[in-house]
Amino acid sequence: MRLIPLLSLFFIACGNKDSITVDDTSTIPEDTQDTQEDTEDTEDTEDTEDTQVECNAEVTAISPANEADGVPADVLIEASFSEAAEAATVTLTGPEGAVDGTTTLAEDGLSVSFAATTELARESTYQLEVGVCDTVTTSSFTTVPDALDETSLIGRVYDMDLSNVSWNDPPASAAEFLVDMLDTSHILMLVDSIDTTTETIKWVGAPGWDEQGVVTQYPCAEAIDFDEADFSANPYFAVGPKDLTFDVMGFQVPVESLLVEGSFNTDGGKLKNLHFQAYLDGSFVVPDFGLSLCDAASFLGVTCVSCPSDANKSCMKLDADISTAPYIEGLVVNPDIDPSLDPSCN
Repeated sequence: MRLIPLLSLFFIACGNKDSITVDDTSTIPEDTQDTQEDTEDTEDTEDTEDTQVECNAEVTAISPANEADGVPADVLIEASFSEAAEAATVTLTGPEGAVDGTTTLAEDGLSVSFAATTELARESTYQLEVGVCDTVTTSSFTTVPDALDETSLIGRVYDMDLSNVSWNDPPASAAEFLVDMLDTSHILMLVDSIDTTTETIKWVGAPGWDEQGVVTQYPCAEAIDFDEADFSANPYFAVGPKDLTFDVMGFQVPVESLLVEGSFNTDGGKLKNLHFQAYLDGSFVVPDFGLSLCDAASFLGVTCVSCPSDANKSCMKLDADISTAPYIEGLVVNPDIDPSLDPSCN
């Protein structure tokens, strides 16, 4: 009950056609008070509704990609959004039902991640649902098979053919133009050693070339001595970053931060679901064109990016997927190759 001065009530009564009856204690009847409070509540609700922010975010990318195979059992699931969101959900379902885990929305609201509490079952298919705003995006992936016998892999050389890839960056037309200029359009990957105690794998890479239909190690470039990499998710692996050079029309082009990831198939006969990324030095002048690599790329609609080593330098980013890289029996990679000893390289 609210006390209101009689004088105030007088002016209110005179200013309104519908007068308010005042009793001897000068209080507003309870039913009138309730009506006023209801009106205030309605106004508060309308103000709240007016301040609600419309949510239009959509999922733009999910990792692992839909129908991906050979996904590591300890995979971190991530999804990106078209714009910032205030909330998102991730639901992962496998052979045993819903998977327990932790969902984390990025501070900027542009992505969400999900980490399972325990490793996923191997060689199993999982269904994924990512919800943001009023939309739900679904996908699926299959995990890696059981671990391989490491001793059977040591010494094997696998051939990544750059003329047989799916390009993500730059566009395929520009990438194929670049590959056509390369003498070394193959990357050979040697399993140098595997340490079962530390669960690490040691790779040696080498530029390769095709001489009359036979792929061999390119003699005029040093081997790529990768650092030991985690192999606890056997048969999945990821190696790099590593700097090297590629031969372009007889000239050595610096390459930064080569990364390679994928997995062995069930018998180690090939690598599958490979993804590689690297950055070419954009200041390299393309022979016979008189233009730097980045200037030449601009004519193909390709924009260079900052180099990993120096944000003030420009590099052409290479990003591609390769479905398989076969083990080539008899193919050899010499980790200690010395191009200076080959007269044809001088």
